[in-house]
Amino acid sequence: GGSNINPSNGLIIAYDYTGQDMRQKKYGLINIKGEVKVPFSFSHISDFKGNLATVLYEKDGKEQVGLIRVYNNDVSLERMDYSIVNDNGEKVGLIYYDKVVVKEDIEGAEKINSYFEKELEEWCDSSKNEHMDRFIGQTELMLEIYDEETLVEYPTNYTVTTQIMRLDTNIVSVLQIIHYSTGTSNWKYKGYTFDLQTGERLPIHTVVEIDADTLGQVIIEGVGTYPGDGMDMYTEMKDQNYTVEYWGKVIDMQYEYFVDDGFVYVILNEGIFPNDGVIMKWNGELGEKCETTLMNYVVDNNGEIVKNIH
Repeated sequence: GGSNINPSNGLIIAYDYTGQDMRQKKYGLINIKGEVKVPFSFSHISDFKGNLATVLYEKDGKEQVGLIRVYNNDVSLERMDYSIVNDNGEKVGLIYYDKVVVKEDIEGAEKINSYFEKELEEWCDSSKNEHMDRFIGQTELMLEIYDEETLVEYPTNYTVTTQIMRLDTNIVSVLQIIHYSTGTSNWKYKGYTFDLQTGERLPIHTVVEIDADTLGQVIIEGVGTYPGDGMDMYTEMKDQNYTVEYWGKVIDMQYEYFVDDGFVYVILNEGIFPNDGVIMKWNGELGEKCETTLMNYVVDNNGEIVKNIH
């Protein structure tokens, strides 16, 4: 965790992967989990790749080596909160959407911002989003069944928590974690990767050399023996047709992904687990060099994003 530092070069140091306190030299403070401000410094950046960098920093008078994630501040997240509250203003149903906002002076900003504005609008509209309509109805029903204090302590949840996974001068790639809970929790995912210059959303074959057939094979082999009931649908992809269908739901797999430095993360919301999605981390290689790992992301009660490896 940790975010919000603005060094003189305009970069934001967003994560301290070492978990170590860092001592101040010239770059100000790093905010750990939004609570305790810890002096931060580094004397040297090396091995800069995308937005990962190796740094040397000082701790207890000794020079240490750490790995950090470096973001520029051209893209930010704005939390749009529509939570259901009781008469005392206490939240009994959490509803929020973390909207991606690109700085206006970026060439593709207008197109990308319009895209997420439309996504937000459709997500909020219960006539277009059956999950929102159902969630509001279930929350109102639970208010009749349970006392308000219970829902204040354990509110229902329909939220979209967004994390910027990669941001450089060319692209922004984000993960959305969609949590639906009215007693039991369901987790689904969305990925978005945009060209910051053109504002176009990028299909998977533009970031890694792949076609639909091969992607289907990577998914089948990567998922392995998990007892999903819909694995066969991933064999339906042919040539450049990435479309699959699951119980009447049409999914365009060329957009079901996000990237960070050196890896592609393929989102498999259907056909693997009964109610939850899963993410396949892939190194982008084929054949003997192909490596995959299954994982998921959840948001804990403190709002922290937690990654679980399967």
